[in-house]
Amino acid sequence: MHRPNRFEGDKELKQAYIVGFGIACIDYIFVAPQAKPGGFELIEDYKVEGGGLTGTAIVAASRLGAQTKLLGRIGDDDVGDQIVEGLKREGVDTSLLIRVPGAKSYFSIIHVDADTAERTIYGRKEVNIDCSTNLIPLNALEGADAVLLDPHWPEGARAVAKRAIDLGIPIVLDMIIRPEVIDILAMSDYPIITRKSALNFAGTNDYSAAIAAIRSLGPKAAVITCGDEGAYYADENEEGHVEAFKVNAVDTTGAGDVFHGAFAFGLTQGWKVRDVVTFASAVAAIKCTKVGGRSGIPTFDQTIEFMQEHGGTLSSFMIKNRSMEVS
Repeated sequence: MHRPNRFEGDKELKQAYIVGFGIACIDYIFVAPQAKPGGFELIEDYKVEGGGLTGTAIVAASRLGAQTKLLGRIGDDDVGDQIVEGLKREGVDTSLLIRVPGAKSYFSIIHVDADTAERTIYGRKEVNIDCSTNLIPLNALEGADAVLLDPHWPEGARAVAKRAIDLGIPIVLDMIIRPEVIDILAMSDYPIITRKSALNFAGTNDYSAAIAAIRSLGPKAAVITCGDEGAYYADENEEGHVEAFKVNAVDTTGAGDVFHGAFAFGLTQGWKVRDVVTFASAVAAIKCTKVGGRSGIPTFDQTIEFMQEHGGTLSSFMIKNRSMEVS
């Protein structure tokens, strides 16, 4: 695959198999200063590439070294063709994606503020995308080490989550908490929720209380991502906060999606939750240094090198003769 099965250290890097189920789309991204209503600004950069919550997360897992497969549904239109080609280039198996006849696939137009690197998304929903969940090849989950899931197609997500539970496969979930899909949250093992969604759900500004509220539904652990303020986490063993890595961010598009993919990868390596969060934070930070949701996603080796340069540590393994060592 993308790297040998050993890295400089004491432990092997497991060749993980990660399955994604959720939205994949095409992003049309432009970087420009924020225009005043009725005004004009020049575009500084422009890019067309694949996107979507699980689409980008599974690409991150693939680039880090996992064997990956994406399930879900897209149209049989030109946009769908672009989605598939982009995923294939990243080594993601798309052979079991449902291509719905006559359907139009999702795409987004994204404005990245040239001054702040924050993005505003305008999405075109799918058209005529309905199909039976019986078309989902659930046998693709067999042998998986982790499942990346989002509830964009709720009925499909439920079917996949139930099968993953039956097989004992951990579920990493990306979602905005809403009453109509809260049952999917309850079925997940590792929900990773944005600050706004988590705090709104819990009705508090206390991160510890918000994580406790999420975990009370059933997940083993929970993570709240807070952008450049880092991430809060808790499992049955510990609770804590991981600071964000400082980078010169030019585009935050896809940062959360990449975090999810990197988290799933770290989880398959058997690392402690704090280490998984730290690793995912590094991968997401590196991504933000380039325009686009996928262009800046690093490899495993690039991530470790970045962490060493920025003082990040992983206690779950040690790298000999390097700055990152178990104390």
